[in-house]
Amino acid sequence: MKALIYQNANTLDDFAIKLAEVTDPTMNDNDLLIRVKSFSVNPGDTKIRRAVSAPEDGHIILGWEFSGIVIKTGKKTKGFTVGDEVYGVGDVSRDGNYAELVSVDYRVVAHKPASLQFYEAAAVPLTSLTALGAILDENFQPYPNVSSILIIGGSGGTGSIAIQYLKAQTNLKIIATAYGKESEEWVKSMGADFVVDHFGDVKQQLQDIGFHQVDQIFSTSHTAEHMHWILKVLSPYGHLSLIESPEALSQITPNTFAFSIHWQMIFTRILKEYHPELQSKFLNQLSSLIDSGKIKTTAKTRLIGLSEETIKHAHTLIESGKSIGKIVIDDIE
Repeated sequence: MKALIYQNANTLDDFAIKLAEVTDPTMNDNDLLIRVKSFSVNPGDTKIRRAVSAPEDGHIILGWEFSGIVIKTGKKTKGFTVGDEVYGVGDVSRDGNYAELVSVDYRVVAHKPASLQFYEAAAVPLTSLTALGAILDENFQPYPNVSSILIIGGSGGTGSIAIQYLKAQTNLKIIATAYGKESEEWVKSMGADFVVDHFGDVKQQLQDIGFHQVDQIFSTSHTAEHMHWILKVLSPYGHLSLIESPEALSQITPNTFAFSIHWQMIFTRILKEYHPELQSKFLNQLSSLIDSGKIKTTAKTRLIGLSEETIKHAHTLIESGKSIGKIVIDDIE
């Protein structure tokens, strides 16, 4: 199969992801072999590319969010047949989906929303599971005594899906941060009740819209830069949800009030065999919400073809910090 691979960690200046012919993925009994139709490019991909090198004589295939068609099923798989249109996430300990084929445990895959094209569906699964794993409990329910939430980075893929799900499934007051007119309009279209500028005086902006403090904060990026005001606006015994490396927590002092910290790592269930089937179950529920019109895709930028040019373009957009919604590579074949 054709795949986008690299050997040594690299920056945008010495970008080293190349299109190559590699061996088709191996299958385990729980796996589906999927012909990839579209895949998303996420910030985590760029972080791994910059920091992680392959073993000697090996290579790395990034990407763990895709849509495609099942072409083979493992002996122990359930609920899927050849020809099914699916979407899902992968396993970061295995080769990813920057490729024509990917082999994935069926328990982290679901049937694609019928109302979405492949590129639209590829924008949804990983960011949905990341967001909701961070802001909800392990049974995907809101935490007790939470009536308001502030989402930092509301215009990104993860923030966008979090806003939509909370609007569709809860009564929480949703405040999102954005910077610039396009970002502000985007988060409003996702369903945010209020929008604040995370580069401004957030505490004052919250007070201006009637919030002295908020019960929960979901920080999707640059937490360390925002921690100084996070600690001012989060309610005592509130909840801080994180999805990036928590260096920002070093700013907590012995005088900081009590609050709960929730750290989400999307691959925990599959890596630790901790009920990974719940991810498939949730994605099937998400498909129903999408097909009923309650949630829409967060795909914003669509790039065509499995090539070195498209993947460098995608990584450049991600690293600019200015992308809105999700970046998807479509028409892989």
